[in-house]
Amino acid sequence: MMEWNIGYAMEFSVNLGKSGDGIRDHLPEELWEMLTATYASAELSAIEDTHDRLQSLFFFCAQRVAEQGDFVFREEEARRVRSACATLR
Repeated sequence: MMEWNIGYAMEFSVNLGKSGDGIRDHLPEELWEMLTATYASAELSAIEDTHDRLQSLFFFCAQRVAEQGDFVFREEEARRVRSACATLR
């Protein structure tokens, strides 16, 4: 989703490289910090917190991609995904 977000922002004119190696070069600092905050230690509480941050970042980017690509972002579906993931804690 991050790559699609960058693609729309850059009008799909940049190559992000194999496995997104070039993402860092094309992200605002705020999004880069949000992305790097999704890497957790091996502690369960850290993994759970990281998963929450990753969901937030995914849905943030998904909404932007939906707006820019003229897609429908299904808010209710996003809420159900978050709700289902919350039961895993």
